Amino acid sequence: MFSNAKANNNNNNNTRIKNVVTYINRKKTWKGKNAMFRCYLAQVFDQVVVKEHTMMNVFMFYHLVQWPLFPAEKMFKYFVSNDNTSDNGLSCNGFCDNVVKVYGAGVNELVEVLFDVLDFMCCGKICVEDVNIFFVHLHMVEQRAENEGMVYEIVKRFFNGKSELTKEEYMDIV
Repeated sequence: MFSNAKANNNNNNNTRIKNVVTYINRKKTWKGKNAMFRCYLAQVFDQVVVKEHTMMNVFMFYHLVQWPLFPAEKMFKYFVSNDNTSDNGLSCNGFCDNVVKVYGAGVNELVEVLFDVLDFMCCGKICVEDVNIFFVHLHMVEQRAENEGMVYEIVKRFFNGKSELTKEEYMDIV
């Protein structure tokens, strides 16, 4: 019995190590392919944006990422907030910059991006109900879940009884 538990633990550790090595290798090769990736993203942008428009709107972004509308809209708003070109949409440079930032980010940077996406009111705090709605929508895409309560329980545990978290509290938990 203990040998099975030990074997499972070793398999879990091996999987974790493999994931870390894959992540490190991805980061090494990423730096050299950044310019090529940006060219690819510019081509994607040109294919998605309708010819008479120069900016990507939320529905074009939604069509591109194929997420539920609510999470796609939140990510789009985050991208637009980081695009200094315009508030009316997402420029090609803004799109490329943001995708490169998210794809090439380290763990700490991704945690901060996620907080900013979940901060719906841009007030420096995330609310348990908003986070729950966001993840329920993503979970429904991944699992077609009938049990939204499971997602809410996970979110409540993360918030540890609080109704909202500041960025500092969020970073401490993560």
